[in-house]
Amino acid sequence: MRARKNHVIKFKDLFHEVESNEVLYATASEAVTSKKAMLEVPVTHEAWIIKNGGEVKQVDSGKSLLFETKEDIKNWKKGFSLDITFFAKNAVVTVGWGTSSGVMYRHPQSNNVMHIGANGEAKMNIKDKKKFFEKVVGTKQVFTTNDFYLYFTSIFADRFISNFLPIFNSLGLTYDKLDLFRKPISDEMKIAIAKDFERDWGVELTYFLINEFAIDEEETFTVEAINAAKELEEKAEAKAKELAREIERLDDKEYERKKELLALGLKDNAERYDMLKAVGIAAATSNGKENDSYKRCPKCTSKLDKADIYCPKCGNKIIK
Repeated sequence: MRARKNHVIKFKDLFHEVESNEVLYATASEAVTSKKAMLEVPVTHEAWIIKNGGEVKQVDSGKSLLFETKEDIKNWKKGFSLDITFFAKNAVVTVGWGTSSGVMYRHPQSNNVMHIGANGEAKMNIKDKKKFFEKVVGTKQVFTTNDFYLYFTSIFADRFISNFLPIFNSLGLTYDKLDLFRKPISDEMKIAIAKDFERDWGVELTYFLINEFAIDEEETFTVEAINAAKELEEKAEAKAKELAREIERLDDKEYERKKELLALGLKDNAERYDMLKAVGIAAATSNGKENDSYKRCPKCTSKLDKADIYCPKCGNKIIK
């Protein structure tokens, strides 16, 4: 093969079917036809040059010589193999996610089971390029932003399901407060899963938001109906207790009233007794005066005049 003097390996020639801004990773093997061959990397990417399946050299965007030493040129003459992997520099990928099945949550007041689902979005960038390449890209020749999206959307849903209830309970929430606390729940969720993403895939989670929660309408209706019934029951119990307390207060008042009347009655009786006593003494006094004018016969009890010596009825002698 005749060597080309200006052999430039370009991204767009290797991967002409995709736009460079959509490609996160792309790997190709290229036959080099010139010792002065160059690699042209798009401004959006960097590249690894892997020589003979071993030595790895990282190059920035722009043009770079493939062979920098005489040893490189010597190896190329013997049949040089070259693998090139392009990877995006600072790509931020937005991933939408949603749960296919809700988190099972038992409502504490009604004891009914509810299923809470959610959807949202997250933004990520690849922080550890090599780890991501090994863990996610693997042998895939071209890995695009759409591949990234498809890979992580289900992972986000799974992580939401596994982390939601601990966060929900730690914030002391009830299902009807979910929309009000979407932002705090999102922030706590981001903290909970960010370390896992960086550790497992070399990905940095820069943004996470729950757009909305989804609860089955029938389950919500059932819980609200039970809550309404319990609320009415509690109000009825409270009203009954208040009525019992009012009756008790009225009984106390009646008791006090009777006690007061009794006291007044006793006082009236005492006054009446004193009056009768005084009247009785006067009567006794007047009777005593009356008795001084006459006596009775000790034998037949007939009334006698003071001057009688013998009873006019039985003739009994009266001893004076």
